[in-house]
Amino acid sequence: MGKRVSEYVLKFKENVQSRLKKIAGGQDHVAKKFDKINVKINRFKAGIRSTINEIPLLRNAVNLLQNPFAIVGGLAVGIALGLGSATTAAANFNHEFLSIQNLNLDKSNNQLQQLKGNILSLSLQEGFNAGETVKAFYDVQSATGLYGKAVEDITRKVGRFSIATGADMGASINSTVKAMKAFGMGVNEIDAYLASNAKTVQVGITTFDELAQVQTEYAGAAAAVNQKVDTANKVFAAFTAIAKDSNTAATMTKAAFEGLTQTNTVKGLKSIGVNMFDAKGQMRDVDAVVKDLVPRLKGMTDMQFSNLLNQIGGSEGLRNLLKQLKVAGDDVITTFDAFDRSSFSIEEALKNAKGDYTTLKNLVSNQVNTAMIMLGQQILPIVIRGFAAFNSMMSWFSSNAGLVKDILVSIGIALVGMGAAWVVSNAAMLAAGATMLWVKGSTAVLTAAQWLLNAALTANPIGIVVGALAALGAAFYLAWQRSEKFRAILMGAWEVIKGFGVLVKDYIIDRIKGVVTGVTGLGKTLRAFFKGDWKNAWETGKQAMLDLTGTQAKINLAKNAGGLADDWKKGYQKGLDSYKNDQAVDGATDKAAQGATAGGSKTIPGVGPGTSATSINSVAGGGGGTRQRNVTVHIGKLVESIVIQSQGAQLNMDELVAKVEEALVRSVRGSEQMLANG
Repeated sequence: MGKRVSEYVLKFKENVQSRLKKIAGGQDHVAKKFDKINVKINRFKAGIRSTINEIPLLRNAVNLLQNPFAIVGGLAVGIALGLGSATTAAANFNHEFLSIQNLNLDKSNNQLQQLKGNILSLSLQEGFNAGETVKAFYDVQSATGLYGKAVEDITRKVGRFSIATGADMGASINSTVKAMKAFGMGVNEIDAYLASNAKTVQVGITTFDELAQVQTEYAGAAAAVNQKVDTANKVFAAFTAIAKDSNTAATMTKAAFEGLTQTNTVKGLKSIGVNMFDAKGQMRDVDAVVKDLVPRLKGMTDMQFSNLLNQIGGSEGLRNLLKQLKVAGDDVITTFDAFDRSSFSIEEALKNAKGDYTTLKNLVSNQVNTAMIMLGQQILPIVIRGFAAFNSMMSWFSSNAGLVKDILVSIGIALVGMGAAWVVSNAAMLAAGATMLWVKGSTAVLTAAQWLLNAALTANPIGIVVGALAALGAAFYLAWQRSEKFRAILMGAWEVIKGFGVLVKDYIIDRIKGVVTGVTGLGKTLRAFFKGDWKNAWETGKQAMLDLTGTQAKINLAKNAGGLADDWKKGYQKGLDSYKNDQAVDGATDKAAQGATAGGSKTIPGVGPGTSATSINSVAGGGGGTRQRNVTVHIGKLVESIVIQSQGAQLNMDELVAKVEEALVRSVRGSEQMLANG
């Protein structure tokens, strides 16, 4: 029993080892495969790096992608460019829409805005070019007098037909509205008319653009003889097979409708058994008349045919038509039959067109452009307000040219002061240099030279700046004291600066609020989107984008910026009032001083008349007691002038001080004596 167990275990072990070897071999094989793949990937990476390094612009672009600031900056620039493109697209669209506004002066602004929205919605849904759609609405309304839904239906039908057939939308609209007027068609008959045009191109030798251009040539003549659109197009398609081009075929078609109904033509054709009218006296369809006429013309001899032409007479176009029917009448009839057998489905044609890459690319491009216009419609009002504010500002400058001139003059005074300081400083430098060469021992001259040297030191850059600032300050003070308008301008500018600071503060706060509400709005948009609430997602998303882009903050800024003009006027008036008050105070002070001087005040010897006043209290004895007297002395200038005359010797500084002190003592003693004498 133990032996069997031992053998079983041994076999099991060998089995496991063989399997493990297979697994290990398979693992090695897989590892080799992955190694080969890694080698290929590394080679591919190396090739990409080599390609990038060979192209400088591409290398720089890849390096920039590794910089998060470059990515953020690029995104910001991209968003700015996108918004700029959207604004431009919206402005161009509004310019195109202006023609419709002028065509509907009797409509309210709300009705026109709704019409504009309908045009953009139609363009976005169908992939129409928004500019061409505006023109189509204008052409349809101006030609038919329709408005609103009817115009939209016609534009939609013709636009879809143009996409399906590759026809020019403008030309198709033009031919459609003219056919509507010529044949008296309504909106419900547009589909049949477009299908008839498609069959005309299918069986005739023409194109949609050519048909659109020449159809008006024969449509009026056909409608005049009670022919339908199908009949008119059928005859035209048949004549394209025997005419040299579409224009010639259109002329022949017109001649057929005009000439075949003339009296001589009716009689001549009746003589060979072809009736132009049915039993009820109504004109038969021209295609049926031609089918009866061709066999009879073919069986005529040349003489018989010549006699028929002479009998009918008519225009050259009619005679050429009959000649063509005799020679190639079978081709005309074949075309008639092909026209009747052909069919056209707008839905199938549109499906095929949308499967074409070029057509689909154009549709998507139109839809993107329309979406940009719709985005730009939200931004454009802000831009318009900005331009209006700029226009108002320029108008203000124009009407306040004198004030602007005063500001510029004040600035000019300051600049002149700075220039004068610079000139003085440089002149002082030259004078100092000359003086240093000339000075030789005189104390007075040395003092003057030292003064000039000190002035010359201001010629270094720091000295120039200090001197210029001093000159500017002096010019500023002088202008403030003596110029009424200068003071008013500065105070007005100060009020504007304060108002602008408030605007900046409010704008920053509004932007912060906008970012917070915008982020919250994006969350609500995503929630509504995943719930399938498309309308709510669109509204909240649109509002979130407006908040994130700071639209409301910019609106508030533009709105409040208009108050800066009021701030300017307020500050300007305050400046005028301040100047007038200062002048009034100075005048009153001068008048009071002059009155006090003239009132009999005694003059102290050595002291001139003045405008300032002080009190001197003196106590003197007399008559039985002491008494106090108050004497008011008006002192203007303590020393009007000091003249020192010296002969034969020079005074030093100590002697000069002593002379001044002596003069002052004499003046004081004289005043004491005057007080004592009462």
